[in-house]
Amino acid sequence: LMCWVLLPLPFGWDDRLTVALRGVTTRLTSQLLDFIGSLHLSYMNVIELPNKKLFIADACSGVQSLYLLLAAALFWGLFQRRSAVHTLLLLG
Repeated sequence: LMCWVLLPLPFGWDDRLTVALRGVTTRLTSQLLDFIGSLHLSYMNVIELPNKKLFIADACSGVQSLYLLLAAALFWGLFQRRSAVHTLLLLG
């Protein structure tokens, strides 16, 4: 069961999740830069500042952190011998 979280999601869902999270990260970063009054241009997954370009990478979108948290929640549920319902709630 622990090895299950190491497998990629079927039907390219992990790629879709990555692209969606990159979009959210780019949009939130752009809103934050607007809030603080920083001049920038946002397009696709790139935020361009006057003197440099920032590419929103997979690591920045939180996918690796999400997989790590899922694995940790599954490990904790199994280690503590929690019920299936409690472990599923942890994963949720």
